[in-house]
Amino acid sequence: MKAWVKEALLLQHSRDGGGWASRNGWRYQCNIPKLERSLRPLFLPLTADRETLAYLVKYPPTSYLSSCLFSALNKVWSKTDVLGFLDIGHMFVLSHGHAKRLLNSLQLDGASDPHGEFGGGAQGSGRGRRRLSLLDVGAGAGTVTDMFAPLFDDIVTTELSPSMAASLRAKGYVCHEDGSLKSPAFAGQTFDCITCLNVLDRCMTPVTLLRQMYVMLKPGGLILIALVLPYYSYVEYQSNGDNQPKERLAIDSRVCWEEGVSQFVNNIVRPTGFEIVSISRLPYLSQGDYYNDLYYLDDSIVVARKVPF
Repeated sequence: MKAWVKEALLLQHSRDGGGWASRNGWRYQCNIPKLERSLRPLFLPLTADRETLAYLVKYPPTSYLSSCLFSALNKVWSKTDVLGFLDIGHMFVLSHGHAKRLLNSLQLDGASDPHGEFGGGAQGSGRGRRRLSLLDVGAGAGTVTDMFAPLFDDIVTTELSPSMAASLRAKGYVCHEDGSLKSPAFAGQTFDCITCLNVLDRCMTPVTLLRQMYVMLKPGGLILIALVLPYYSYVEYQSNGDNQPKERLAIDSRVCWEEGVSQFVNNIVRPTGFEIVSISRLPYLSQGDYYNDLYYLDDSIVVARKVPF
C-alpha cells in the first residue's frame, strides 16, 4: 500500500482531512468576490470528509496488468465500456454526507423530515412522509447513486454504456439504456429530484437534456448538476465521429472557475427556468493506475429548484 493511501486511512479518524486534501491540490473553496453578485450568498462550502478519504483506501491505483488490459481493450471498445468491464477507474464526486448537506438543508416541497433525512430507504421512514423519487441521469457504475440511495424510496437511472448499465442492474437499480428522456419508458413519470453529474459536457444535446429534466421534475423538485470547469466537451457515444456535441454550452473555457460557474448558471441553468439554491466546488476523483496515483478534475455542483407556476 502506498504511503499516501496509508495516510488517508489514518486521516479517516482525524480532523485534518480537509487540510490534507488542500495540501494535495483539491479545491473546495472559491474566490467569492469573483462570482456573479447574486451567486455569492449561495456558495455552500464542502470539505473532504471521512467518506472521501475512505474512497482512496477502497480504490487504490490499479495494477500494471490492468493498465495494459485497458490499453488493449480500448482499441476496440469505448473507454467507459472497458472501465466497466474491468471494474476499474471508479469515480468519486461526492459522499453521502455531501448529498445530505446539499439536499437536506433545503426541504423538498411537501416532504416531512422527522429523522434528518429526506426520506428513502432504510433511514427515513417517519410517519406522514411521502415517498420520494430520484432520477440519476448518466449514472455510470452507480458509485454516486449509492450516495443518494438512502435518501429516496424510488430510484431510476439512465446509462448508455452496456457494461455500466449491467453494474447498475446488479446493484438493484432500474436502468434505461437511452440517451433521451423522451423514451416511452419514461412516459408520464416525474421525479422529486434529478441528479446529472458530469454528463452535460459528455452528451450530444446538453441544452435539450436540461430542458427534458426540467419537464420531468415535479414542481418544487430539485436538480443537482455537476460540471467540470474549465468547460470542455467530449462525446463518447452517439457522436458523428469527431466526439463533439450538436449543442455547446455557452461557457468560455478560458475563464477561472468562478466566472465559469457564473456563466453556466446565468447562460444555461436559469434560462431553462430553474431557481438556484446553492453552488459548491468539489474535486472529481478517479481511481489511479500504474502511471498515476490518482486523477482529479475541478467540479462545480449546482443545486436548483423547479419553480412552481
